[in-house]
Amino acid sequence: MFEADFEEMAKKKSITPKPAKIDKKVAFNEPTTASVPHTSGGLKPSPSLNTLNRLERETIVLWRKPFLTFYYAIMELLHLFIEFIVRLFDHKLLLFLFTIVASGFSYAYVTPGPHQVHIQSVEKTVLWWGWWVFLGVLSSVGLGSGLHTAPHIAAVTLAAYECGTLDFPEPPYPSSIVCPEKTTRRAVTLWQIVSKVRIESLLWGAGTALGELPPYFMARAARLGGQQPDDEEYREFLAHMNAERGGNSEELSFMDRCKAKMEKFIARVGFPGILLFASIPNPLFDLAGITCGHFLVPFWSFFSARRFSEKALVKMHVQMLFVIIAFSEHHAEHVVDLLEKIPVVGSHIRKPMLELLTKQKNALHRTPGTHVEQSSSTLQVALSMIVSLMIFGFLMSIVNSLAQGYHKRLYDRTKKLKNSINIISFPLELFNFPSNIEAHLFNHSMPTMASKDVRMIFDVVRSFGSLLNAWLPFVFLGSSSEFDGTTSSTLLTTLLELVTVDKSDERLKRLIAKEILPQTQNWEATEEFLNRIVEVLLKYIRDENDRDQKILEFHHPDKMQMLIDLSIPEKPENLLSLVKSCETVLSLGVRTGHPRFFNQISCGFGPGFDGRRVAHRHGQHKYVYLRNSAAIGWDVDKADGIFAPGGSIANLYAMNAARHHLHPRSKHLGMKDIPTLCAFTSEDSHYSIKTAAAVCGIGTDYCFNIPTDRHGKMIPEALERKIIEAKKDGLTPFFVCCTAGTTVYGAFDPIERVADICETHKLWLHVDAAWGGGLLLSPEHRYRLAGIERVNSVTWNPHKMMGALLQCSACLFRQDGLLFQCNQMSADYLFQQDKPYDVSFDTGDKAIQCGRHNDVFKLWLMWKSKGMEGYRQQINRLMDLTYYFTKRIKETEGFELIIEKPELLNICFWYVPSKIRNLDAAERTARLEKIAPKIKAEMMVRGTTMVGYQPDKQRPNFFRMIISNQAITHDDLDFLIKEIVDIGESL
Repeated sequence: MFEADFEEMAKKKSITPKPAKIDKKVAFNEPTTASVPHTSGGLKPSPSLNTLNRLERETIVLWRKPFLTFYYAIMELLHLFIEFIVRLFDHKLLLFLFTIVASGFSYAYVTPGPHQVHIQSVEKTVLWWGWWVFLGVLSSVGLGSGLHTAPHIAAVTLAAYECGTLDFPEPPYPSSIVCPEKTTRRAVTLWQIVSKVRIESLLWGAGTALGELPPYFMARAARLGGQQPDDEEYREFLAHMNAERGGNSEELSFMDRCKAKMEKFIARVGFPGILLFASIPNPLFDLAGITCGHFLVPFWSFFSARRFSEKALVKMHVQMLFVIIAFSEHHAEHVVDLLEKIPVVGSHIRKPMLELLTKQKNALHRTPGTHVEQSSSTLQVALSMIVSLMIFGFLMSIVNSLAQGYHKRLYDRTKKLKNSINIISFPLELFNFPSNIEAHLFNHSMPTMASKDVRMIFDVVRSFGSLLNAWLPFVFLGSSSEFDGTTSSTLLTTLLELVTVDKSDERLKRLIAKEILPQTQNWEATEEFLNRIVEVLLKYIRDENDRDQKILEFHHPDKMQMLIDLSIPEKPENLLSLVKSCETVLSLGVRTGHPRFFNQISCGFGPGFDGRRVAHRHGQHKYVYLRNSAAIGWDVDKADGIFAPGGSIANLYAMNAARHHLHPRSKHLGMKDIPTLCAFTSEDSHYSIKTAAAVCGIGTDYCFNIPTDRHGKMIPEALERKIIEAKKDGLTPFFVCCTAGTTVYGAFDPIERVADICETHKLWLHVDAAWGGGLLLSPEHRYRLAGIERVNSVTWNPHKMMGALLQCSACLFRQDGLLFQCNQMSADYLFQQDKPYDVSFDTGDKAIQCGRHNDVFKLWLMWKSKGMEGYRQQINRLMDLTYYFTKRIKETEGFELIIEKPELLNICFWYVPSKIRNLDAAERTARLEKIAPKIKAEMMVRGTTMVGYQPDKQRPNFFRMIISNQAITHDDLDFLIKEIVDIGESL
């Protein structure tokens, strides 16, 4: 639809460029590799959508479309203002400090007193400095660079030579310079004039350097992210590089070839090259920021070369010296004399120029405050007109740039929405800016009732704005030809879209997971999000039972990977994006409840469903979907994995795979011809390791418990002694399990040292990280699992520390293909090899189950909602809460820690009531055995809080506190301590 719209626009406007230029411009927008063959049959390639849009944008100028250009410029200013306001709310601390400082300055500004002298001095200086930095920024983006420094430096130079002094005021100067009445004339040197204009020159240079930062960061981010942002200069840069690399540089113009070579050179020389080639007016270095960003030139190398060295120190001084020398006393008079030598017109030109120069000098000697008669010479009028035209052109360029920026904004928005509205229709949110500010007000401490009242006001304003916004262009422009095909029906469509837009979408788009329960008490946003999810599920169930709906929207697996973004982002995605992800996944799955689905057993929809069943309705038959490991970011070419109903089954997968790896015949012959195998695990490991030994036929008696130290860690020396002893007894050791986060103490076995032992004895090393695996997501704490990259398999339960809903467990393998070899049964009624797609995506045959839940989906969705950064913060916060609670336990009388420095989220402790603290050890231990159960029982009666307890070895019952809920706060932990003390002292 887009391309048809733009092709029609191009025909109507006759804006299609000449064929020779299309090639180059298309290359700038759609860079292609040299390996792609041309199949156009000798025809010129059609212009791309981006190219047509850019050509259309170039027609939006005041001299071609004055009304539309003015309108777009106004709308762009409004959008920029709205974005500025929203950014202010994103930096509340900075906004608060600025408000305090501004309020103080405003009060001092309006209050009379002796301080006004200093206030006015500061005001003039700040305005003067800001003005020159602003002019520098404008200059860097090509807006009127010739109007800034040269006239000012020229005026100062003429005044210095005429007055014979530089004692006129420091910047900011008055509207015109007047020579001091009492001064001693002396020779003015070049460097004295340079010093006089140094501040404004440096500030202007700094402003031009600042203008280079956005393209630098844009290109750098694109290079690091492997993306191509919709920026024409960046695409032009890529076109230069692609043409140069592909040997097609002859397709570029001479200037573009020079730029391409310059860009390659800068990539090699770094700081010296940037400084050298940017220090002079140089058309070959127009893409300085983009070049340095693309080649990942370090920021400080780029910024110091561009700002302090190139702009502020070198280039600005070169230009400054040129102007000063050109307008020095002798050169100015010499130039006037040379004018007389011009044939025919020389004498006519010299006279008005001499008069102008004389009047300018006389003006410098007038008494301050007196009026000087203005010259009405033809030359004076001509020069005034030229300056006026330059200023007018400068203002026009600003208006045109704003209008074209808004046109691009509309195009980008339309392209993202993927609707068929013409780019020149007006989905302009003139009064929708309250939506952007709204989230900042409602999500931070506003009372619920007040929040609802204010929200209603925002909705009314936004609705009125939508109506006015849709019809304002029609009223403003009428039936002007500038609409170019935009009909009233299109405007009506736009109006209906704006008025009927779901406001919850806008709110969810501005929220992320940490802004709803459990991390905040924002129930309104939480309810809104859950309602949207329920709407998606209800629509899916309705469509699933509609015989007019297809059972499957078939796509090949590689196409599905393009339709679903399986990547895990660094930053959290917004809630609306999560809703859309659910819609996309459901729309692409098999509707197993469809009345015409006869592929496998499916009973359809019934009244006995619960929320969990609805959530898992899609993908009940897991073997028809994508690889599990790809959804969590593992390299499927080197590793493998499978989701299991829990950590116990995941450990079973690991032990079974280890046995198959050592004795593949066991799959077919069982344990008949296999030597007696034995496994090893710590005495504090999970019971499921012995369960796996029983199921695999190893036997629980041959799964040896290895002693642990006082912190609950396996003792490596004891492990090696037991391995050697087992070999002497005729057993065949094959499997060792390290625990990363034991159930009771949260201890981590020394993986590195155990890995050394396993490599020596050629044993399979498995790590049960069901509980502690979450620390891998925290760079600050993952050191506790040092050496995990050396192991053969890992159990990891995201439904524990990561907070995924039960059940969500995975067993991950370093060796790809082992699961298939171990578990594959090749049931031809399920896993046919002649399916119309890549059957390598059918991973169900590596599981010991057939029908399974799609456990990976909820993990993938949660991971996208938090991003890598969100999970890092979540894990770190839980660890910080653990440290806080441990500290409070140590500080509170009557509490005793069992492990002084917990490694995970487990805190084990006693509370010793004051009545038994002074008893002898034996009686105290006997009494202490009953304290924890009694406190726990009273907690349950009160219903205020709960914490578990248990005995261990020779220790009496103690509390085992687990901090895994991300909703926990310091107040909750303090309350628990207070409650334990209160109950304990009442026993």
